[in-house]
Amino acid sequence: MARTAQGGSELTLCLIVRDEAEFLGDCLAATAPICDDIVIVDTGSTDATKDIARSYTDRVYDYPMGNDFSAARNAALSYVNTEWVLFPDADERFPATDLAKIPDLLAAAGPRVHGFSVLRYNFFATGGFYSNRLVKLMRNRPHIRFRRRVAESVRRVILDAGGEIVQAPVMLNHFGYTRPLGVRIAKARRYLDLLTEHLAEHPQDARMLCQAAMMLRALGRLDEGLDSTRRAIAMAGSSASIWYHHAHMLRATGYAEEALDAYQNAARIDPGSATFANMVGVMQLSLGRLDEADETFDTAAALDPHMVHVRLNQGLVRQARGEYARAADLFAEVAQRNPGFLVEQWAGRAEMDLYSRLHNETIVQFAGLGYHLAYCRSMAGGGPR
Repeated sequence: MARTAQGGSELTLCLIVRDEAEFLGDCLAATAPICDDIVIVDTGSTDATKDIARSYTDRVYDYPMGNDFSAARNAALSYVNTEWVLFPDADERFPATDLAKIPDLLAAAGPRVHGFSVLRYNFFATGGFYSNRLVKLMRNRPHIRFRRRVAESVRRVILDAGGEIVQAPVMLNHFGYTRPLGVRIAKARRYLDLLTEHLAEHPQDARMLCQAAMMLRALGRLDEGLDSTRRAIAMAGSSASIWYHHAHMLRATGYAEEALDAYQNAARIDPGSATFANMVGVMQLSLGRLDEADETFDTAAALDPHMVHVRLNQGLVRQARGEYARAADLFAEVAQRNPGFLVEQWAGRAEMDLYSRLHNETIVQFAGLGYHLAYCRSMAGGGPR
């Protein structure tokens, strides 16, 4: 019962799921129309997940999860028959305008293009967010399989085989962090356990040390997280990504100037990264250096015009200067480009969540785009101060 895409390269929507009844229906309803087939692997659901899945496709399979996310994803890939695979998570959504770009991307892809990375925004119930780029769209080839039991990816596999990965002008919104705090804490603990097992086998894996640090940050174990990134720096101090994660931990533990230095190190190593430049600007803004922040955000926006949160941060500079009308215009532009920035949940705001704000790729005190937009519109209109 898979939906049929309208022309272009054949594409399978592929998912691994477990107890995703809250999210799965919306994911399938939104994404299935551009896909020719749907493959869903269930790893042990006890809710209505499989019933929802079967309402969209008869290609629903069971796979015992164990402690290896790559194994489950690779099991799902073994059922794919089309040229291309789209592999989101159940709690992820493409904005409609971005989803519509995917068929044209596939049709224009040269033979060496084996994958597309998308810009994923990870949203919290408060409107806070962080971003990352992930390969979610890939060719169906026997050698393209996920690696690592956690923080699994096909990126290195594609590159090692000589394939190309193109940065797609596509955003993806991840709403998994809007789940209740207890669920998020349990997931972070589980991931940390898996990362600890991986590091016991691969103690020199600096990248996974940084991933463990991010889990420790989510759990409030900040000193341990900082120790992890310091160890990673000692192993791989020439890596921009390692410096970037170390800067995250320095910011989380209150070392603002040191965090700025670390973000600047990352940007010096990789001057073409808008992600690193953005966080340099965020720290400059946080330290009250508005002119420096403004200039840095201009650099980040030029490096990657699709990173709409840079425009959001430019709006915060305008707000800090009292330029409320211009700030409101920038905030409205972001909301129009990606409505996911306006998603908030009162229950999430009411939780005693002390650490999610440390993930923000904007100021730690960010109150959600809806709040900043409303406030600046009110101030620009002469409302109460």
